[in-house]
Amino acid sequence: MKPILTLLTALLLAPLAALHADDATKPNVPPKGEPTNATEAAGQKAKADAIIDERYQALVAKMPPDQQAWERVLQENLGGFYLPHHKREKVAGASNAWDFVQDDPQLPRVLLIGDSVSRGYTQAVRKALAGKANVYRALANYGPTATGLKKIDVWLGDGKWDVIHFNFGIHDRATPISDYTQRLEQLIERMKQTGAKVVDRLSIDLRAEFPEMGGFSRSNLLYMRAFAEAYRDEQIVQQLVGQIPWGHNVVLLTRIKNPADREWYARKTIEHGWSRAVLTLQIESRAHARTGRAITNFDRTLPPEQSDLAREVLKDPYTFDFLTLADDAIERDLEQQLLTHIEKFLLELGVGFAFVGRQVRLDVDGDEFVIDLLFYHLKLRCYFVIDLKMKRFRPEDAGQMSFYLTVVDEQLRHPDDQPSIGLLLCKDSKNRVTVEYALRNIKQPIGVAEWTTQLVNSLPQELERSLPSVAELERQLSDVPSSSD
Repeated sequence: MKPILTLLTALLLAPLAALHADDATKPNVPPKGEPTNATEAAGQKAKADAIIDERYQALVAKMPPDQQAWERVLQENLGGFYLPHHKREKVAGASNAWDFVQDDPQLPRVLLIGDSVSRGYTQAVRKALAGKANVYRALANYGPTATGLKKIDVWLGDGKWDVIHFNFGIHDRATPISDYTQRLEQLIERMKQTGAKVVDRLSIDLRAEFPEMGGFSRSNLLYMRAFAEAYRDEQIVQQLVGQIPWGHNVVLLTRIKNPADREWYARKTIEHGWSRAVLTLQIESRAHARTGRAITNFDRTLPPEQSDLAREVLKDPYTFDFLTLADDAIERDLEQQLLTHIEKFLLELGVGFAFVGRQVRLDVDGDEFVIDLLFYHLKLRCYFVIDLKMKRFRPEDAGQMSFYLTVVDEQLRHPDDQPSIGLLLCKDSKNRVTVEYALRNIKQPIGVAEWTTQLVNSLPQELERSLPSVAELERQLSDVPSSSD
């Protein structure tokens, strides 16, 4: 069988071999009419271009005056690359992106500014918007933003535009971000002067240029531009905002205008490992304006390094927007609700607080004393005694807290622990002078802060008075007959 296959293969390949042998004997002569060198090629091209130009000029001569004027504008602006293409397409009777637009004054005017890709979609847009809009295409490809600034007035012309769809960026990859941002702002401002709604297509081109990368939505690109504007100092980018996720930076850019406040939240995010949800919550509760604001005597009762850190741990006020307290609620009710929502409570207290117990009983000479809430702070390495008050701060509250701290230090504190700290959370602590006098000669570290609920605090006083209390709502709900009645 093998000799037969070999013979058949030889018979099949023999004509092909003969054909190649015959071609090898023929001289390498180009087809008739083809140029044999660069000079001939250039000459033939010039001749062909002259014929196209002659036919194009004859075609233009037959056009109405307004179309002739448009063709003259194209001849002045299309340049040496696109103008020959345009002439050949017009002579061939083909439509292109620079066709004359018979403007209907009853329809909105749309201008497309883009690169070579936009030449392809211009006609599709015109077809889709036929009878709905006058669609124009800029007189040249946009190029880099530096070129755009030079030509934008020519592209916009003297008319009013309703929509300008533009695309700048793909030719600016080597442009410094600060230069690109500044030029882009100038271009957008100039386009808006026409009264148009400005729509960019940069994100589409970036996705096409970098298909392996994501994040090029229009909104994200606007955030990127805002990021570049907000953080012009490269050191801040590298050492601060560059250390947190992009989603966190978007939250900072969209929710905070003050640069110092943005930096504060960025540092706290790095320090505490806040998620985006926690960061948002901290911003909404204005943590930056409350942190370190409690009235304390730490500067007189703690070492400097411990005093500074302890002061930053406390807030004023504490916002417990998850509470639903009745008007006649007592301190035990407040305590119970805080523990019911212990996760939210710990989040508001801040990073480092570990819950130890509630209603912690202390025995002194056979007498029993009870601490509302006891925490341990992992970073400060000390106990935190929290006393809850449903009323305004009173001087005797400081004396009671001083006693609690003395007992905790004596009975619970480990030799390696730092001195225990007291926090009095009062319904009202605006009597700052009274608080300062009460704490002045106390030797234990104590802080006094107000607790509040965000909802009630944000309502006008007259509206707050008109709202029913939780107890009233519960009474009204109890009067509603059940479905089984």
